[in-house]
Order: sequence, then C-alpha cells, then structure tokens
Amino acid sequence: MSISSKIIIDAYPSQFIFIRPAKDFRVSIHTFLYMTKFDKTWVPVSIGKEVPMEKLPADPNICRIDLFDVDHPIPSRIFNKQNPINIFIEYGIGKCFEKSLLLPLNRPAVYFLGTDRFRDQFENPKEIFQKALKTARAGKVVFDQVDL
Repeated sequence: MSISSKIIIDAYPSQFIFIRPAKDFRVSIHTFLYMTKFDKTWVPVSIGKEVPMEKLPADPNICRIDLFDVDHPIPSRIFNKQNPINIFIEYGIGKCFEKSLLLPLNRPAVYFLGTDRFRDQFENPKEIFQKALKTARAGKVVFDQVDL
C-alpha cells in the first residue's frame, strides 16, 4: 500500500492558498520572499512574511522579491541563479506536511487552480508552474480542476 496525498493550490498573484483536504489543513502565504546571497547561492531569509528592517543584518545583498509584480520583475542576478518561484512553491508544499507524523511515500498529487490569474505576468503560466511544481517534487499535476 502506498501513502500519497492530495494538495490543492488556489493561486492568486498576491497569495497562494495551500490546502491539504485529507488533514483539513489550509495556509495562505503571501507571494514575496526576502533573499540574501550566501556564498554563491541566493537563499530565502523569509517567505511570505514581512521582516522588519531593523531585524535584518546590514547586508546590501538582502532584497525583497515580489514574485508576480509586473512593475518590478525578479532581478535577473537572482532569477538566473535560482528560481524564487520554485523556492516559494516548495516551501508551501512543505508546510502542508509540517505537522504530519508520516510523510507521503509517493509524491503528492497537486491540483493548481488559477493559472488564468497570471496572464499578465507570464505568456504561458501553466509551463512556469509545471516546472516549479516538478522541482517541488509534485507527482501528478492537474491545472484548473479538482477531481473529488
């Protein structure tokens, strides 16, 4: 017997709602990150939560990234090295299993709702999110429908 799980992501440019129906789990995460350069890699300092400037070290490499802000795209110096969208989605999926005693043996099935909400940001939102979900170790990926 394999243990698998189902996750629903209801995506909006300002927040993603990660839902794990079997556990009655739901978390809303705002779509921004604070990242800093550590060695040669960009790493998140905070995901979806504001960080007061006085709590951040005096580091010119720390920057806020609003993932889907069309007026302020992700800086290429970060995006070319690491995709913050992948980091964000991987974090959200991880939150779905944070309090589980058992992790799924198989990759979770992910139902992604709202690709049409990202037409202003991307020419092909499904392609962007498909890549990010596979990087986040999603199994089956279904867009804009939920099989109940």
